[in-house]
Amino acid sequence: LGALPRTAHVYASYRGAYQCEPCWRNSAVTDEDGCEELIAATSLLQSGTTDCLNAQLLNYQNSCCEEAPRSCTLCPDGSPFNPNAVVPSFNPDAGAITCADLNIEPSFLDYLFHEGDCSDTLLQRSASWCGCPSVQRSCYLCPDGSRPPNPNLVDPVYYGWTCASFDFVSSYFSPYECQTMVEHIFEFDAPSWCGCPDSPIPSVCRLCPEGQQIVKPHEVLGDGEFTCQELALSTRYIPSQEPCDRVLNTYRGKGYVDYCCGPISSANRQSVTVILSLAMVVGLGLLS
Repeated sequence: LGALPRTAHVYASYRGAYQCEPCWRNSAVTDEDGCEELIAATSLLQSGTTDCLNAQLLNYQNSCCEEAPRSCTLCPDGSPFNPNAVVPSFNPDAGAITCADLNIEPSFLDYLFHEGDCSDTLLQRSASWCGCPSVQRSCYLCPDGSRPPNPNLVDPVYYGWTCASFDFVSSYFSPYECQTMVEHIFEFDAPSWCGCPDSPIPSVCRLCPEGQQIVKPHEVLGDGEFTCQELALSTRYIPSQEPCDRVLNTYRGKGYVDYCCGPISSANRQSVTVILSLAMVVGLGLLS
């Protein structure tokens, strides 16, 4: 056993009494840090049980197994799916993927919130796109279920996604997750940013402290991805106080607030209000 990864030694010490293999169809274990405890726990389970299959999925998701398990089905009940159906991509530059390809793509075994659970993999969360029986999309970016009015509008600061991408990502959320999508998942009011009906702009967060304004609207920040004006506009769409405080602390640490903001002069007060209002209108695509 001297040439085997240390995780294999752990498994070998338990195998005499229990049958659950650490990896799908006894594929090779890796030597990643942190895997010994997972492998030991798996060896205490009976082969073929749901707990065993979930443990093998968890081990793969933690990079403890070289081969992706095939125990998760695309349709939750194992029903056939439409192999020719097309699923958009999280990355617009990557293009769409068919359900046939998605079904064998190992990256779709990644999870959103709960590891070791087929129902939380991107694979099963794609079921509504692939024609699975009795599976309907349960979450939309716009509260009324409509498509975003400005699908190509890009958030340049927080995600770099188009509104169409935000809408696609929302399709992966459960009804409960959908209720907390804006405040606890995105921490960005994408429905309002994208111009969804009945989605008012939040009034929680401002880049500049009280009594200050953006004084360098066109100066570029970060790696050249956005300007002070774009940062100030995006900051307005942070929906609640806790993420606002956290983000502003980060911006202060990077010097963005001091660099972009300065005292409001009485002569510029009215013009600044007009500029910010126009920036919001143009950003939402209301001017053509």
